[in-house]
Amino acid sequence: MNQSNEQEGQDHLTPTERGILGTLRKTLDSAQAGTQHPPWRTAFLTDACLCRFLRARNWDVTKAFNMLQETLAWRSEFRPDAISWDQIQSEAASGKMYVAAEPDRLGRRVLVMRPANENSKDHDNQIKFLVYCLETALRRKTMDNVPRGAGVDLSAEQICLVIDYKGWSMFNAPPMKTSKETLSIFQNHYPERLGAAICYNPPTIFRAFWGMISPFIDPNTYTKINFLGPKDSNHNEVLSSLFHLDKLENALGGTSAVAFDFLEYEARMREEEKMFNPVQH
Repeated sequence: MNQSNEQEGQDHLTPTERGILGTLRKTLDSAQAGTQHPPWRTAFLTDACLCRFLRARNWDVTKAFNMLQETLAWRSEFRPDAISWDQIQSEAASGKMYVAAEPDRLGRRVLVMRPANENSKDHDNQIKFLVYCLETALRRKTMDNVPRGAGVDLSAEQICLVIDYKGWSMFNAPPMKTSKETLSIFQNHYPERLGAAICYNPPTIFRAFWGMISPFIDPNTYTKINFLGPKDSNHNEVLSSLFHLDKLENALGGTSAVAFDFLEYEARMREEEKMFNPVQH
């Protein structure tokens, strides 16, 4: 982190938080003393990253350290930073999940999910595609490396999730194994990254599925989830508070006629890969 970013980051941490961050950094360094670290690990463990894990564990160094260790082990095996478009493009073809071209009102990238468009039964590839989309949505400029404490604006490092349930049924719902792993990845390996989530137009039968999956949702994550339908009295109010409606798809309650186009999306993802080359092995 350069000096200007370091100084900016200090404005987002209290003296107590800064001390706790230093303790976690020393704990990590001591645990890995004498070990040669791969480049991806160094790139991942920024002060901003450590603060996210600390916030997720209420600034408890031991709990944040344990959480980080589990994530480092997961990233070492999964290598999410090295997943390329060529590896997941078949999963992307149906538009079941993609990063929207336009951000929300707070500048957060918007991740759109359409479960009814599921085009694969390969659990491993589904999870790889999910992780690719998360990594893509979270690509940021240097401002992402600013460490932030509690009680400050976190939008610069978060995403907004919109799940469109049009056409969803229990027949095309993902297996419980896939749903649980999706939640686990969100909550355990990308903590503090979700800013808001809209479950848009869920059918009545969705309540049964939600009843099965909701016990696995972290309480803090749960508070960020909103259920919204076109006939709800607060429909426009909620969407307007999150999005510029003229930049939000018609199908998601906005007024934009622009919809998912696979070829356009592929070109955009390939261009982003040129700009953000994944850290190599």
